[in-house]
Amino acid sequence: MKTIANILVILFLAGAALLLFKNINTLDTNDIHTESNEEDETSAIIRIIDGNPAVYVSPDLQKQAGISGRRTEKREYQYTFTARARILGLQPLVKLKGQYGRLRTQLSKAEASLEVSKKEYQRLELLHKDAANISSRELQQAKVSWISDKAEYENVLNQISSLRESTVQTWGEVLANSIFENDSLITGLLEGKFSLVLVTLQTGQSIPEQGTQILVRQLGLENKPVNASYISRAPYADSVLQGPAYFYYTSSPLVAGTMIEVEIRNASELKAGFYIPESAVVWHADRPWAYVKTGEDFFVRKELRKHLVTDHEWFVEEGLEANDYVITSGAQMLLSEEFHWSIPDEDDNP
Repeated sequence: MKTIANILVILFLAGAALLLFKNINTLDTNDIHTESNEEDETSAIIRIIDGNPAVYVSPDLQKQAGISGRRTEKREYQYTFTARARILGLQPLVKLKGQYGRLRTQLSKAEASLEVSKKEYQRLELLHKDAANISSRELQQAKVSWISDKAEYENVLNQISSLRESTVQTWGEVLANSIFENDSLITGLLEGKFSLVLVTLQTGQSIPEQGTQILVRQLGLENKPVNASYISRAPYADSVLQGPAYFYYTSSPLVAGTMIEVEIRNASELKAGFYIPESAVVWHADRPWAYVKTGEDFFVRKELRKHLVTDHEWFVEEGLEANDYVITSGAQMLLSEEFHWSIPDEDDNP
């Protein structure tokens, strides 16, 4: 009986061992098959299309995530930026105009005196040569008078020249010419028809002389900007704002000393490109990108290589094409989905 019992125990143990071995083999086979399926699925979801990475998202997931977008249309962008400005008081220009006026009066008098003394000296010199009753002493006095008047005339000319040079250093060539030629610009300024504006930019910015439009926005009247016309670059920086400065004038009177904001538009810098909302932009590797949907439910990530950032919009010059369907809602989810497959699972073996 013992022998039969021992044989039965041995058979039972052998059957259990065989069953355990089969279960282990089945488990290993299922694990390998699952990993193979995951690899196949991953390779089908991430692709490279025209050199750009693309991620596949099923229609159901697109609907759940609220992914939507819009077609791009070719547009033009006019380079625009804002700067601070100050309405200048005109008292210094009034003073300069007065100084120049007085010097012009002195010059006229000196010129008249010089003309008289010169003619008198020339007359006496002829009489003296003709042995007329003109003494050398009288001739010498006439010459001294002529030389004195000539010196006074030249002195006034030098004062005018010095005044002009200092005016150019302070106000620039254009405004200096306006004062000394008494043209319509200085007349309009001093009569209160125009206002003088000093526009100050940030370091590195500049304003071209041609093709630039300046809009002056006054406090409380931001919706009614006033056009300003270019005069010249200022020969000095604003003591408060610093940076390169430019003179402009408006055709409407503004209060002197007022700090204002101006909008600068450069008509010569029209750019062609596409407007997209800020929500369409995603960042990766410190560079901006946007997703464009293809007809196969793939979303291609395109780099925005050349762009300008405006108020809540981006103007893209390079990176997109006309009629691209740019994703404007759900772009961040697409970025997460694209790189989800590159993140190792916590349960994966190192």
